Parts: sequence; structure tokens; C-alpha cells
Amino acid sequence: KTYRAILKDLTNTTELNEIKQSAQREYDEIIVLMEKAIAEGGSGDVSQRDFDNYYADLLSRADAAKARLQSASDEILRKTKQRKKLNAFMSELENRGDLLTGFDEELFAATVERITVYPKKLTFLFKDGSDIDTAL
Repeated sequence: KTYRAILKDLTNTTELNEIKQSAQREYDEIIVLMEKAIAEGGSGDVSQRDFDNYYADLLSRADAAKARLQSASDEILRKTKQRKKLNAFMSELENRGDLLTGFDEELFAATVERITVYPKKLTFLFKDGSDIDTAL
């Protein structure tokens, strides 16, 4: 695979979009059931305790669907940001044209967020969020 195909696989959000859509549909359906339960609550056909239990169950299900929706949305945003950063990095490498044979200060500054020095190692944090430990 080419690196562009690998980047596409790493940052693919298709499955997350499906999870998000499913959670949104479920949430919307539960909200309709909650509204219907409230509207029918005064009919006298159901005891207050049964109504409270049913409504609490719907509320719990709505909260779970909303949490799945938020989680999928957050992960989609993270992967989208990661894709942009990785594509920018790869474009920088492509624009260089030459094979790296030594230290390149511009490339280093464009890719490394920070270096943390520990007594027996260095940790390089890259702008894409990954990190590498190197023993001293």
C-alpha cells in the first residue's frame, strides 16, 4: 500500500459515521417515545409507578444513545484533525523531493511538537500526537 492509502485507512470515519447515524436515529426514536409517554401519562391507564419506571428506562436509553453519539462525534473530529496533520506532513515531505541524508531543521520543526528530557530517556512528541521514547 502507498502511504496515502495507509493514511486513508488510519483516518477512515465510515464506521464511525454509521455508529453516529445509528445512535442519532435511536436517540430520536426514544425522544418520540418519551413525548408520547408524557402525552398519554394522564390517561389513567397506567399507574404512576409504572409510568415512572417506563420513563426512567427511556431516559436511561436516551442517555446511552446520546453518549454513543457524542463519542462517535468526538472520534470523527479527532480522526479528521489527524488526517489534516498527516496530509500536511506528507505534503511537506513530498515537496522536499530529495531523500533525507542528514538532519533537516525545517522538517524537524515541522514534525516535532516537543522533546521531554528524563534522566535515562528522551520522549519526542510529534505534532500528529504520536510519541517515541529514546534511551540515552
